Amino acid sequence: MKTPLIFRCIFVALLMVVQVTTTYAQEIDRAALTDLYNAAGGANWANTWDQQQPIRTWYGVTVNAQGRVTELDLSSNNLVGTLPYMNLPFLRRLNLSGNRLSGVVPPMTIDAAGNIIPLQLFNINENEFTFEDIAKNYEVNSAIQQGFIYQRQYYGQARAYPVALGDNVTLSADYNGQLGAPEYVWLQRNSQPLTTDSIYTIDNAESEDIGRYYVEIRDSEQFPGDIVMTSYDQIVYNFTSNDGSPVDSEGAPVRPNELILNLELLTPTQLAIINDPTKVKIIDRCDCDDDLILIEILDDSVYEELIDINSRTESADGDNDEEEVENNDNNYDIKLRSEIPVDIWELTFSPAPQPKNRVKVAVIDTGYDGHPQIAPYIPNAQPYTDACVFGANFVDNNNDLSTTNAHGNHIASLAVMDAPPNAISLFPIKAFNDDGKATLFDLICGIHYALDRNVNIINISASYWGEKSDLLEAAVVRAKKERVLIVASSGNGIEGQGVDIGTTPFYPAALPQNNLVVVGSIRPNPFSSFLGDDLSKFSNYSSEHVDIVAYGECIKAAGINNHTTTLGGTSQSTALVTRALALQLAQGTAASLEELVKSLPTKPVTALNGKIKSAQKLDNVQQKLVPWALYVLIGILILLAIIYIIWRIRRNSKP
Repeated sequence: MKTPLIFRCIFVALLMVVQVTTTYAQEIDRAALTDLYNAAGGANWANTWDQQQPIRTWYGVTVNAQGRVTELDLSSNNLVGTLPYMNLPFLRRLNLSGNRLSGVVPPMTIDAAGNIIPLQLFNINENEFTFEDIAKNYEVNSAIQQGFIYQRQYYGQARAYPVALGDNVTLSADYNGQLGAPEYVWLQRNSQPLTTDSIYTIDNAESEDIGRYYVEIRDSEQFPGDIVMTSYDQIVYNFTSNDGSPVDSEGAPVRPNELILNLELLTPTQLAIINDPTKVKIIDRCDCDDDLILIEILDDSVYEELIDINSRTESADGDNDEEEVENNDNNYDIKLRSEIPVDIWELTFSPAPQPKNRVKVAVIDTGYDGHPQIAPYIPNAQPYTDACVFGANFVDNNNDLSTTNAHGNHIASLAVMDAPPNAISLFPIKAFNDDGKATLFDLICGIHYALDRNVNIINISASYWGEKSDLLEAAVVRAKKERVLIVASSGNGIEGQGVDIGTTPFYPAALPQNNLVVVGSIRPNPFSSFLGDDLSKFSNYSSEHVDIVAYGECIKAAGINNHTTTLGGTSQSTALVTRALALQLAQGTAASLEELVKSLPTKPVTALNGKIKSAQKLDNVQQKLVPWALYVLIGILILLAIIYIIWRIRRNSKP
């Protein structure tokens, strides 16, 4: 029987109405998510959204069969800004924890028409909301079925306190919100409470006083009363002894009275001070893209005039993407730290494709001594004097790259290991002396020197724990404008234990620039295929800053005097990522820095979820036991199996 035309028309009309209604409803959800994207700095999220794509493809978004948003999980995703009201009537779970959201928390249980949304979970824990922000709509939000989670909030900013041994330092709570009857608890790492006052004073500082401090504030008179306001890290670091010599601590010791200045950014008054030899001594100079000088202050009365931390000047690069930089920074000692492991592992690389381009890679380290593993990648003629005042040796201000420290050779050889010689040109730059120490000034000059030579990638297998250097960031920003990648190590932790550099910053790793690729280290195990990999104990981590991990323990590569040596640390994993990026860039397929990083061969590692931004490890290099070690391991397993069998036989034979 044939369906009458009128019924077919009605059916088609109904389908069209459903389609139009569904599309309209989905657009309501898209608009709500777009509001959040705009209010919370979506362009800078760790995992951002391509708004040209359907919302079902957006990171952290879950939709139902009709395309309506039911879950939104953007935890630890670098949301910075406010939380807007979002009209998402089908939303059931909302997790925004671990970000930097602030401002009044809107009612998330009522839709635009005033209907109740049966939200099951609303998690805004570990953001920057105040008592007042949460109290505004607490009554409606607290009705959420499974939980309204908000109890720990952060406030203020991370601070660093450089002191010398024997000095006193005072840490202050400095909470700017409303308080009625505040209760304070100061803590250091996982210590017992230090004091219940709003300030904490360290008298006659000793080496064990170095570290991360924070204060928790509770207030029985504020509503809601179960909120704990926690300060960001208050870092006491950079100890020097009473005679001014640095102590071998994990912090980078500040150099007393030394400042790094950009002459182009100084005021006439500051320039007059610089030119007065009774007040200032010029120690060093780096005339690269920016005219940087290193000074020692002889007259303490001019220190405040030169520091002038509130004086900010636009970058002199002059394009539309200008960054603000400060006039100066303290100078720091930076020390290379490297684990010395046993020699039982070997690296194996996936075959490298033939390159279409030659990539220039600069390695800022301890230098290069002509090692044969590296020599084929060094250009025959290096006109080291074609940029900056000095050559490629910023330790001695000359062209002599020779070194007795194996670290530089080790990193350089890993950056080119098993790569076609026509794929990579290597440019070693010496900023670290033979003791593995550098100054922040020499590191910054090394970056500018590399950029003046038009390199494509800069490897920095180093980091320091302390306050941010605006002039270091300016060098990274310059690299971004010139489309140069900087690959930097996440750092080797504090007292041998890796830390979250989102809360305990190491630099340059913690700088918020998208041309900075930050690398952590994973440890090998004999059964990686079955047991998986995990983060090295010493490796720093961060779901906000660390992009990728690679093997960094027990790495054999070039040493000194034509020998090989085995070292380990995030320095080594960084060099392996530099190599992978250079080989990808040599293919000439990436249209942007972001696409280049995304094109790396990687593999997910479950153990890295929440610790590393991508939870991915580099997958074009593997680490396996050398044959003799593998045979020993197999022998031990067989012996254990035999012992177990004998034990079972004897046990079963007993009456």
